[in-house]
Amino acid sequence: MGEAPPSRIGSTAVFAADGETIGFADLLLDPQRLKVWRSGRRVPLTIFQFRLLHFLMTHPGRVFTRRELLHQVWSDAALDEGAVTACVVRLRRALTQAGEIDLVRSARGVGYALDNDLLSQPRGRGGKEIKLSQETHFPVTHRS
Repeated sequence: MGEAPPSRIGSTAVFAADGETIGFADLLLDPQRLKVWRSGRRVPLTIFQFRLLHFLMTHPGRVFTRRELLHQVWSDAALDEGAVTACVVRLRRALTQAGEIDLVRSARGVGYALDNDLLSQPRGRGGKEIKLSQETHFPVTHRS
């Protein structure tokens, strides 16, 4: 039925030579075949979503402004930063369609980054994210 993803190593960013796959967290991207898998399932993307994800996967953790992404991914002076925002929204929707955690982090007022820090966020029952406020206190145990 679905095409099996190529095998990959580890669960963090894996940088590959030309023609090989790139992995990040549970994502696998094949730049030659223009295909992406998330947790083993094939993720259909438009060419711009694919190029944006490829760029972010090759620069994990780094925050890029919308302007930088526009220049690096689109190289089209006729487009504005709204095109980046729209593409990120659609990319997120495609990558989280099966309920996975969103790996695209918004840096408010700045831009976006690909982070797997969200994978280690505290989770409640049913896998829902636990929102921690500044008032949240955790007990401290001192050992002698």
